[in-house]
Amino acid sequence: MAETSRTGQRSGSRRTWLILGAVVLLVIVASSALFSPGPPATPTQPTPTAQATTAPTSLTAASTVAASFTPLSLEPTATFSQATVAEPTATPQPSPTDAPTLPPSSTSTPTLAPTATPTKTPLALIPAKLARVVDGDTMDFVIEGREERVRLIGVDTPETNGGPICYGQEATGKAAELIGSVGGNVLLEKDISETDRYGRLLRYVWLEDAAGRRMLDEELVLAGYAQVSTFPPDVKYADRFLAAERNARAAKRGLWGACDYFGAPIAQPVPTSIVVPPPSGGSGGEPSGGLLYDPNGPDRDCSDFSTHQQAQDFFLAAGGPARDPHRLDGDHDGIACETLP
Repeated sequence: MAETSRTGQRSGSRRTWLILGAVVLLVIVASSALFSPGPPATPTQPTPTAQATTAPTSLTAASTVAASFTPLSLEPTATFSQATVAEPTATPQPSPTDAPTLPPSSTSTPTLAPTATPTKTPLALIPAKLARVVDGDTMDFVIEGREERVRLIGVDTPETNGGPICYGQEATGKAAELIGSVGGNVLLEKDISETDRYGRLLRYVWLEDAAGRRMLDEELVLAGYAQVSTFPPDVKYADRFLAAERNARAAKRGLWGACDYFGAPIAQPVPTSIVVPPPSGGSGGEPSGGLLYDPNGPDRDCSDFSTHQQAQDFFLAAGGPARDPHRLDGDHDGIACETLP
């Protein structure tokens, strides 16, 4: 009986230790779940039930209960890296005032500021009044009260001095016609040079009326009364003149259809008898066989005459000595071309 009592005490003692061990293991598992650095691994261990409180009546039963509690390892079932995972940080956006100004890249399209429409530079034009037409490219104008001889820039008309030249008289008449169409009032434009080697003013001559403004130099070339003659540095309108000449040549206008070439001589009878107007204070006109040129025609120089008498007759016929449109009396003594024989 005493043996049986001791055996029962030992069995009860084993149950007590088994129950205490199970409780300790449950506490350890719960603590591991609470303090684990990562998500806890859920162990697939059977949860002890209340039936464990019923003590087996034999050693075999106690062994079965003990076997039902699988000892848990205190080592973690998964290896967790202790590396610190940096949380993503937002890139700070610079404020508009802090942002640096970067130069545009070569591939970017530059933004161009709108440009204003360029203002046309007005021409520096000087008004003038026609005094006389010397020939197709030379005229006398009154400029600010002074009479000045002006040579057209960039063009050349057939000569009227010396022997008769094809289209010389026609060019002179055309220039007079064009200037007369605006009442003799023109506008003069300077290029670079002031005068030529003969002291004549170098100018472009503009004609202006209700229909608009046009240039005498260009009009003469376009109509076939002149050819282009360019002398640097006075080349402002050279391209315009060349285009006008090509146009006139292609259409065979003016001298390009009437003359063999520019400056070609023509046969022209020389007048043998002209009624000469009386000189100032004279009584009447008298026939003269020595007058070679029309006194109301193109400009003449002393070199156009062979003798002093020829020049003097012409001088008087043109209104001398009161008037001297051809400037044959340089010292104003009433005698023209005194150096001639």
